[in-house]
Amino acid sequence: MPQVRLRYPLLNGRLVPYALAGLGLSYGELNDIKQRGLALTFSHLKNYTVGGALGLGIEYFVARNIAVGMEAKYEILRDHVFEIQGQRTRANLDTVMTTLGFRVYFGESWFRGH
Repeated sequence: MPQVRLRYPLLNGRLVPYALAGLGLSYGELNDIKQRGLALTFSHLKNYTVGGALGLGIEYFVARNIAVGMEAKYEILRDHVFEIQGQRTRANLDTVMTTLGFRVYFGESWFRGH
């Protein structure tokens, strides 16, 4: 999903909070049926719909091109259509994700080394 980030560098660019938003195509499928569901007849289990994302994050540059950070993102995945035993139903597969990680930037980074 393509995303746009609005960054607001602080501390000479070493600390970078940001907000993100994205819009793209969401693919939904049911491929993990538990033992209780084996007797049900599933069909039309794969489909596409429009999806979106909203989130906040922060990065701290420990070196000129290496940052550690945290991000929280809400992915909006609505109106997937599934058919179970001949009945069509719609499902919302919204997700909240929190990630910790590091990034290595190749080329110019936000931190200028002041």
